[in-house]
Amino acid sequence: MPGPGGAAAYCPAPKQQAAGRGRSGDEGATRPERSRRLLTVQSSAFKIWDDGLVHGQEPLAPLRRGDLDTISFVRDYVEVRIDYNVLRCFTGPIVRTRSGDFRFPGRGSRDALCGLIGSVISRTHVGDEAIELHTESGQTLVLPLDERSRTMPDGHLLPEAVHLVPADERGRLVVAKMFIW
Repeated sequence: MPGPGGAAAYCPAPKQQAAGRGRSGDEGATRPERSRRLLTVQSSAFKIWDDGLVHGQEPLAPLRRGDLDTISFVRDYVEVRIDYNVLRCFTGPIVRTRSGDFRFPGRGSRDALCGLIGSVISRTHVGDEAIELHTESGQTLVLPLDERSRTMPDGHLLPEAVHLVPADERGRLVVAKMFIW
């Protein structure tokens, strides 16, 4: 799938990932050689691969153990702030609770989204169809990535589903390190 400013391509993965946090969260994890598909290229320094890694780093790692402190309803997207990191969802986010699923902008979804404020993110997952943020209280925020969710009523396909703008240690947004799915 072509991304803004770039084209999809198949690229070989490095023989080993540098020591550090692997996708499973294990210290010093390495990965065997395999092919990865390049999803988006914003600049020569910014690449997202189909295995959810950006230059060997899992982009959602800074959100784990973070406090979800803000939900903003912006004209055509929903913005979520977790410890100053900003997620923008251009597809209808879904809140999974014990009492059911609530997809924005459907009935009860605003209250379900606002009910996430104050939650702590316990784990994250990037899949082919969605990004999932699991809270310590048992709720899950699902940010759809699939083509159906990105298709507008007029048939137009959104080129992007979710943005993550990470914050630095002082809480300032670092747009140059933005991730796009």
